[in-house]
Order: sequence, then structure tokens, then C-alpha cells
Amino acid sequence: MTVLEMIEGVKMGIDKSNSIIDSVNFTEDEILYWLNEAQIQLVKQKMFGNNYRHEGFDTLHGGAVTKRSDDLSNLIRYSRELEYQHDPAAYPYFRPHRYHPNIAVVNIVSTVPDGSTPAPTMPHYMFYVGADFKVKGKSAPLETVVIEQKDINDFVETPTNKPYLRNAFVYLKEGEINVIYDPYVEPEWLYVSYLMEPKKLALDKNHPRWITNYENIFWNSEEDTKGLLMPQVHPEIVALAVNLILENIADPRYQSHNIEITKKE
Repeated sequence: MTVLEMIEGVKMGIDKSNSIIDSVNFTEDEILYWLNEAQIQLVKQKMFGNNYRHEGFDTLHGGAVTKRSDDLSNLIRYSRELEYQHDPAAYPYFRPHRYHPNIAVVNIVSTVPDGSTPAPTMPHYMFYVGADFKVKGKSAPLETVVIEQKDINDFVETPTNKPYLRNAFVYLKEGEINVIYDPYVEPEWLYVSYLMEPKKLALDKNHPRWITNYENIFWNSEEDTKGLLMPQVHPEIVALAVNLILENIADPRYQSHNIEITKKE
């Protein structure tokens, strides 16, 4: 679908909803706002289902390909090789934690303390997917396991806790990815896979983070489709946009959105 076809689809959906609002009263910019909100909602639903607090993207691990991982395939990106830097003040590189000897840190939002912003490590980062963590002396990267921040004390070295860790453990904190590793090994490098923010829908904007017309996209080109949601989910975006408009404007008691995402699970 083109962006214009999506807009027309939203208008048709509103007209068929038997709501008290008239699609004629909506400007194209207003409909684009709800379409872009629907894109974000769709990404969250496909990443986490109805449990938004879940971290990681289990359907991608072990090479498994599911419909939802295929739908988001153009958003999945990989960082460059982040070489471990021993300077704790090295931004935005992979570096030691300031206080814990067996935690390494990498910025996902690259803003240094003086307020300047270097070249982003992971541009337009949205969600963490996974990581490959290599230590010196090992021929292959260690398996990484996502944990919650409240559990880190079980794995961090202290005077009374000397953990032996076979795997590396990852937890997310604000604009950082933190990797906990065995105190007796030395980090070498890290690759991070992540979900980038989808390009916003527009009609007349000329910006790399905006998409104006799907007709000119070569869907077999990685560069062309980077940051775009696949064509098969365009009708889902339109349907979610209609539901969001009906919930937020026509009738606050309208609850079809939750019903729709439940059906798509």
C-alpha cells in the first residue's frame, strides 16, 4: 500500500464504523499522526504480545523465523563490532562500568557528559534484541541471557560474592546495555542486535527517517527497506489506526483495539 492508500483506508474504516465522527473532518496530517502511532503499537505488539514488560525477542533466538520476526525483519539491525576500551570514560564505546569490576557498558543513546552527541552507536534504537559477547582466550562468543536489573546483585563481584559465570548476563538501564561477565575473564568485543525505530509515514517530507511512497521501494533491497514495515502488515497498521481514532476521539469507551491485538496474538 502507498501512504495515500493507507490514508484512504483509514477514512473508509471510520466511515464503516457507525461512529458519530465523519472522516471528512480529518486532515491528512491528523490521519498520518494516528498511522504513525499505529506503527509503533504494531511493533510493540509483535515484539512482546500483550506483555509489554517482557525483554528480548525470543522468536529470533536459535535462528527461528516466525511470522512476527519476518514482519519486523527490516527493522532488525546489528551494531558494528564494539571493541572493549579500558577507559571508563570512553564514549560511546564498549567500556568498563565505573563501579563494578565485572560489568561492561555500551551506550545505546550516544550522548557524552558534556552534552555533545558523537556518531550514534546504534542509530534510531527502539528495542534490544540480543548480543554476541566475546572474551579473550575463547574461540566463540558467550551466550548472553537477559535479566532484570533487580537481579544483578546475584552476579556482580563484591567482597562477599565471587561468582563463577559460564554465560554473560545483560540488563538494560536507561540509555545503556550492561553486560555482566565472569570476573576472571577479559572482554574483547560485543555485537548488539536491536530493533530500530520504523520510519514515519508522510506525504511530502524529504528526510531519511520518513517514508513518502512505498511504490518506489525494492523489497529485496536491504538498503531500500531499512526501517520499513513489511507490506503484509500495512492493512494491520490501517486497522489499528482506525481503532485508535475511534478509542481516543469518537468514544473513549470503545475497546476494539485491545480485542484486535488479542486476535492477532
